[in-house]
Amino acid sequence: MRILKISIVILTVLSLTAIMAGESTAARISGKLITKEGNPMQRAMVFIFDDQSGPPPSPGKYWRVPEEVITIDDEGIFTAELKSGSYYIGVVTGSWSHEGTPRGEDFRFLGLKSDGGIKTYAVKEGEENDLGLISETELFQVIDRAEEKITTIEGLVLNENRGPAEKAMVMAYPTPLADTEPLFVSDNTDIDGRYRLRLSTGGTYYIKARYRFNAKSADEETPVAVQIETGKTVTGIDLRVK
Repeated sequence: MRILKISIVILTVLSLTAIMAGESTAARISGKLITKEGNPMQRAMVFIFDDQSGPPPSPGKYWRVPEEVITIDDEGIFTAELKSGSYYIGVVTGSWSHEGTPRGEDFRFLGLKSDGGIKTYAVKEGEENDLGLISETELFQVIDRAEEKITTIEGLVLNENRGPAEKAMVMAYPTPLADTEPLFVSDNTDIDGRYRLRLSTGGTYYIKARYRFNAKSADEETPVAVQIETGKTVTGIDLRVK
């Protein structure tokens, strides 16, 4: 009995030591971005997309919302804590701010497969996938075929005075509650409040407008349900933003 008690005490102490040491079960992915001259990349941002949360990213056709957006440090290093899975990694190398979506020419992906698809990178719980040095020569722009028709919802975003809402964005959700991250987001509306929300495929989407991605308010408008066929454009879907 005494030996059993001592064993329990030892196991308890070891468990507490592990907790105090801050052991993490998160999956991590990291790397260091460098220019073709070998210098740390500056002012870049890393976009990470879970391959189970939606279609492969395709900025030329639609803008899918990433799971993580990370600003690299002065040495070009990034680290992300994720859940176990496989992820697409994109890098914005231009002067994009958090307004709207990055321009296609500024967005590159890390790694392409032999069939032209985007490569994914796996991470496991409690482990780190260190990608090491990543040169800008390893980043690729995905060019979408011009003959492919884009699935699109278009309309106006109006402010509280029913005037055009400039620099708003429209987001598409998979459910009417809109209580998860949106699947897709539009570019900023223009001076006349016009938006163009591009999607990967047809279906039923629940869309709403905001001035900023995370600017949720308690009294914002209820999402509007829109049914659309793949490759088609639905117009005249007007929204209000507060």
